[in-house]
Amino acid sequence: MNPPALPDNEAERVRLLHELRILDTGDEPAFDAIARLAAVHTGCPIGALSLVDTDREWFKAIVGLAVREAPRRNAFCAHAILSPGLTVVEDTHADRRFADHPLVLGEPFIRFYAAAPVHVDAQPIGTVCCVAHEPRTLAEPARQGLRDLAELTSHLLQTRLRERRSRLQEARVRAASRSANDWLWETDARGRLSWFTDNLRLQEEAGPRLVLGEPWLRPYEPIAVLRPNDWARCQDAFTRREPFSQVLTDWESARGVKTVSSSGHPVFDSAGRFMGFRGASRDVTQELQVKQSLASSEERWKFALEGASQGVWDWDARKKGLFYSDAWKAIVGHAGHEIGSGVKEWLRRIHPEDLALAKAKLFAHLRGKTPLYVAEHRMRHKSGHHVWVLNSGKVVRRSTSGQALRMVGTLMDVTAQREAEAALRDKHAAEMASQAKTKFLSRMSHEMRTPLNAVIGFSQLLLSRSGEPDRREVRDYADHVLQAGEHLLALTNNVLDLQRLEEGAVRLEPAELSLDKLVAEVLDQLDAMAAEREVEFDNHVDAGFGVLADEARLRQVLLGVGSNAVKYNRSGGVVRWSVDEAGGARLRLSIEDTGPGLGPNQVERLFQPFERLGRETSAIEGTGLGLIIARSLVVAMNGTLEVRSREGIGTRVVIELPAVQIACADAPVEAPQTAACATLRMLYVEDNRINAILFEEALRLRDGVELRLAEDGAEALFQVRGWRPDVLVLDAHLPGMDGFELLDVLRREPGLSDVPAFMCSADAMPDDMQRAADAGFAGYWAKPINIAKILNDLDQLARG
Repeated sequence: MNPPALPDNEAERVRLLHELRILDTGDEPAFDAIARLAAVHTGCPIGALSLVDTDREWFKAIVGLAVREAPRRNAFCAHAILSPGLTVVEDTHADRRFADHPLVLGEPFIRFYAAAPVHVDAQPIGTVCCVAHEPRTLAEPARQGLRDLAELTSHLLQTRLRERRSRLQEARVRAASRSANDWLWETDARGRLSWFTDNLRLQEEAGPRLVLGEPWLRPYEPIAVLRPNDWARCQDAFTRREPFSQVLTDWESARGVKTVSSSGHPVFDSAGRFMGFRGASRDVTQELQVKQSLASSEERWKFALEGASQGVWDWDARKKGLFYSDAWKAIVGHAGHEIGSGVKEWLRRIHPEDLALAKAKLFAHLRGKTPLYVAEHRMRHKSGHHVWVLNSGKVVRRSTSGQALRMVGTLMDVTAQREAEAALRDKHAAEMASQAKTKFLSRMSHEMRTPLNAVIGFSQLLLSRSGEPDRREVRDYADHVLQAGEHLLALTNNVLDLQRLEEGAVRLEPAELSLDKLVAEVLDQLDAMAAEREVEFDNHVDAGFGVLADEARLRQVLLGVGSNAVKYNRSGGVVRWSVDEAGGARLRLSIEDTGPGLGPNQVERLFQPFERLGRETSAIEGTGLGLIIARSLVVAMNGTLEVRSREGIGTRVVIELPAVQIACADAPVEAPQTAACATLRMLYVEDNRINAILFEEALRLRDGVELRLAEDGAEALFQVRGWRPDVLVLDAHLPGMDGFELLDVLRREPGLSDVPAFMCSADAMPDDMQRAADAGFAGYWAKPINIAKILNDLDQLARG
């Protein structure tokens, strides 16, 4: 069984049904009679008036069946309201819509169904229907009878809806008249007052003293001479039986003269006979006083604004003109006689890029959506350049329908202010960017150099101790680890050069590179990461493609882009590497993943510093600078880098570089040399256990070194009590007190005031090294440590 579809205007249909207030009401004889006639005229045992609600079918009247409602999904009438005419199902078993219907297969075993839709305001809200337990045909007289009953029902419900709306409107008018400052009135054909609203009696001195049966004009006659034109216009309207609007009349109250504004319309019956007037009046005394006060102060505020170098404008819809003060015209470089009074004088001077927004703000205020009109935009000066202005205004008068009639405002030249603000913003942004960059580079350098210290250091140790033939495999592994570690160190140093890169001061060494070889080396380095994340590489970069680029920089770019493709891929995903000719002696390398992809907004944010698209707290490591650095490097190598992505499909990074003929060579790598010197006593203070072990193992390469370790300042002070070291080696970041504070304390210990001290830290910025020198450190061993350099420095100390 297919559920019934929804009518085209379901929301309006349901709203009308509920507006009738007929659902869940008691029996009504008229509707019960319609249900009985539906059964009699069609010869069916069941007849009903059915109303289809949002999720149910409710029977206002039904004969032959003891039910009141049913789910809409099972309702035959939910199908019938979709048709503009009569719906007849002669045999439900033969109709695919109903063959497996629960009301066909079970109680009440419907085999025949016919229904005519009931409409209210042209919307089908239900049906007059009939049901039989056996298949049958329906003759035309019975069909017409069912249509007539539906038409009768529609008429009854439409009449009921009109009555409800009329009563509601009457209640609204009554409530509004009681709460408002206006009052409504009616006269007979002779102009005598026949009715007025109660609120006039309830409010003290709300209006003139009106008496039923007296002429409507009588309360205003004694002082009609105050407004002869309005009085004559009102009398003529009554005499000619014509409408009048906003006629002002005056009457005397105990507190002085009051003014009333009245509007009225003549009323005629269906035969065209004049029946009298209907109208509304209100006390406008205070409103007129405010207008007079505004008029008297208008010249004062115009004078004040002109004195403050602000132009004044005044728009009057009834006069169809716009007044521009001389100061307004001077802002755009014109004399008083050079600009007319049209709105176009303003609009045609607005910069084309600002015009749409300025007009939108103006129209929003004219429609009452904003309390003020405020727009900052450019205007063309007489000399040809543009000036920035602040245009402000407010509607001060509206018609009774809300239409703006008058608007006043000011124009101020803010060019100098905007230029000063822009310069200040640029300066502040540059300072913030520089501070953020410096802070990040320092932090990133430290965090990357700390683990690299162990990677490179232990690799150096393995290489220095694996000369035996049975340990060649270990040497090979150590060589791979060292190469990876040194490349990662190179990446760190490259990031530290980011500022020089942006300034175009980074030195590049372009060479003819074999792209397939370089990609293979990069994939080899990324293989462990890909295996851990269950990501496969699909390499289509064949031999024969060469590019002109800096090898180290391009390797850095490919490692960064490739690691992103692995990290942000899905488990079991693929990273496809391919190359093709881009034309114009250029090659295009594509790295495409099968990850979740990015939306357009995310792609736009990719190249913002430190932007990780919400993955800052994820387990995926990163800084949000990789793509920025990669693109800057590629641009510096006369190339381009673009990111294309689709949500749910994946991301593709396209790198385009100059193409060349292949010419490349390999360079050998030499292991660090060791040396043997005199005995030295050394104290090394390091809270990182791995770094301490590395340092200890490195010093085993030199005979005659007595090394003691301490994890913090307190332990270091304990070690030097009764034991005098020849060399102090301190980490910059220690618990309790840092390396600088610890050196100051150790200098006060007996015999340690002139002991050489070396700073061993992952802080490798020039400022860090200078600070250490100023604090009295004899040298600076940056992590990752260079074992050969350390041993050489120790040899020099021993010889000195």
